[in-house]
Amino acid sequence: MHQPYLYFSYAPQPIFSVKVREELDVPDTSSDSSLEQRNIGPNDIIRNMEVPKEPGLYVLGCFERRVTLLSQQVRALNLVYALCEQSLLQPKGRVCVIGGGAAGMTVAAAAARRGGSVVLLEKKSELLPLFRGNHSRFLHPYIYDWPEEHHGRPEGVKPEEAGLPLLSWASHQAGQVARELKRAWDALPERANIKVIPNTRSIQIGMRQGRWRSVSWNAPGPRTEDFDVVVLAVGFGQEREEKGIDWQSYWRDDHLHQEVLDGRRRHLISGCGDGGLVDLLRVRLSDFQHETIVDELLSSPSLEKVKQRLVEIEQEALNAREREGEASSSRLLTQRYLDLDVPDDFKDAFQKRLRWDTEAVLNGREGWALTLHASILNRFLVSRLLINDVEYRPGEFAHTRKEDGSYEVRFNSGIPEHFHRIICRWGALSAADLGFPEFKEKFDSLRSRNELDQTRWRLWTGDYFGLALRGEESEGSRTKSSARESPTSGVLAEPASSVPKASTAPFFGALSSRDYEDNRQQEQEIYAIIIDEWSKMADIDRWEERMSGVFLEDQPRLLIDIATSLETLRIWTFKRIWPKKHPDLEEAILNFGEVCGDFLDKFHEHSRIQTRYYITERFYKLAWHPEEKYRRLLASYLFHVHLIEDLALELTRAANYVCDKAREIIDPSYRMKEGALLVSSGPYSDLSFRVHRPEYRSTERTLHPYPGLKKFLTEREKRNEHFGKGLEPEEG
Repeated sequence: MHQPYLYFSYAPQPIFSVKVREELDVPDTSSDSSLEQRNIGPNDIIRNMEVPKEPGLYVLGCFERRVTLLSQQVRALNLVYALCEQSLLQPKGRVCVIGGGAAGMTVAAAAARRGGSVVLLEKKSELLPLFRGNHSRFLHPYIYDWPEEHHGRPEGVKPEEAGLPLLSWASHQAGQVARELKRAWDALPERANIKVIPNTRSIQIGMRQGRWRSVSWNAPGPRTEDFDVVVLAVGFGQEREEKGIDWQSYWRDDHLHQEVLDGRRRHLISGCGDGGLVDLLRVRLSDFQHETIVDELLSSPSLEKVKQRLVEIEQEALNAREREGEASSSRLLTQRYLDLDVPDDFKDAFQKRLRWDTEAVLNGREGWALTLHASILNRFLVSRLLINDVEYRPGEFAHTRKEDGSYEVRFNSGIPEHFHRIICRWGALSAADLGFPEFKEKFDSLRSRNELDQTRWRLWTGDYFGLALRGEESEGSRTKSSARESPTSGVLAEPASSVPKASTAPFFGALSSRDYEDNRQQEQEIYAIIIDEWSKMADIDRWEERMSGVFLEDQPRLLIDIATSLETLRIWTFKRIWPKKHPDLEEAILNFGEVCGDFLDKFHEHSRIQTRYYITERFYKLAWHPEEKYRRLLASYLFHVHLIEDLALELTRAANYVCDKAREIIDPSYRMKEGALLVSSGPYSDLSFRVHRPEYRSTERTLHPYPGLKKFLTEREKRNEHFGKGLEPEEG
């Protein structure tokens, strides 16, 4: 799968050719003023996804204009819905899914939920190979629908939630979204009805024989099985590479968004689809992230007229392409965007986000920078860069690698130019064509059909994929809770006064608060209740996800909900009335509370709200400073970051200490299966992440191990894990 290309949520229907319209028997609605003409049903889904003259063989989203994580999952659910409604998939019917990305997993999960028996073939060793481990790409279910991002989102679903009945997720880094999807996948009640076969090679799809179609593969030995339904969910394709350039896949981690540590860097970004435009924005805008930009820059009421104009321009460009072709629509788009009357408050805010450490040139094959092969959001932001300082160079270019690793580039006209890095985002070679060339001519018919790009609208209704089908608990609440998890910190967005949900099992079952307050339980049971309350409020089953945002890219961050829950826990700790029977355990919890207080106090000294997060402000960059003062402020910032990280380690250490005391005093088996609490940090220069297990050494296991903040500053380097040391550098 590649970065999304073209999609619409605001037009009545895409303007497509008369030939395609007649072929599909679709009425011409180009003059309709309605924003949501989606008159398609199960038979339309089958017609748009079934390979012509190959009954039972379906292609999922490989040829659509809009290919995003959410749109592919919606198509997957639509396909299973249509197959069931058209009686093409019966209970216990056999389904083969080729491709273990999010789309393939969603098809498999949906088919199994509806009673199917599924085999999923994946050529890599793990599912979700594209997203796993990626921390530099951000996924958001609806952000690319801007400026009408509310279209397509079900009522009651939060903007950051996918809101799917199966394998739902919430916005965050690609790697964390992959982990969230994998957790939901592993928790599927019907998981036993899905057989996953990794490392498959030489997949061959046979001809239809009666109701069956055979599929053969090697993994590693040869195997052939018959299926009622075969689904190709192989993604958008393989990215095009350029020889002689240090090429890196869009979905591999890089450092484009990070500040250059030594001087300025000049980048050539080649490609005007969403992939190229996103990388240009990462190079030129400080701390770029779509969700942040929309919330901080594009939510102002002063932009309402601009948003309306952008939707009008989109329709004008579609009409121009219909009449005169792609070049005409690109020319119109570029001219209209550059002529937009943008309010001054946006101009000022945008100017402040420009990076001082980078320069960039945008290159495209055609004469105009902005095309219909990119989203409105990215086009609008890039148009502001073109007005500021980014140049556009059309046409092909020649390049030579220099000894120092830089590139000498010569465009069709002009003198040679030098760049530190060239990034090529030229689209993808079709995975379906490459993997199954015997069907290529028939795939071409699907391409023309999919000009409609309407298979991504949700067709199923109600609890069609709910667990009620199986006579079990409804999946609705489970999915809703899962979608509300933060991929970095993993906390549920509960009210501040509530106790976060957790899977930690209580020691002695459900003991009522009345029994606790009346002190009618035995001594051990009273302490068991205290530990249960503490573990739920600390949400220790998701501790690593909750706290690892503190160690992310030298800019500590916490979900606002996490910071609120920690503050609630801090107050709970100090308000607790103790039985005073086990002072070691009581002091361990009080020790945790003191560390929690100091951690929150120091964290909030330089925090600011950014969408759903508190994030540490890079205060050394808030204004221009002479070099000497800049260096002092940078040193102060790094000291502050390392102190926050060390306090987060100490908080984890204190939590592990409480667990140790609980095992020692209450129940020796407490959390033995789950193990110690961990945190992870990174990415480092080699793009790796490191896992930390902070614990008190034997000599530190006193009644109250945390010495207080002042003494901790000088003692932290003696702990088993630490990032900083000593006192804060003086201003000098």
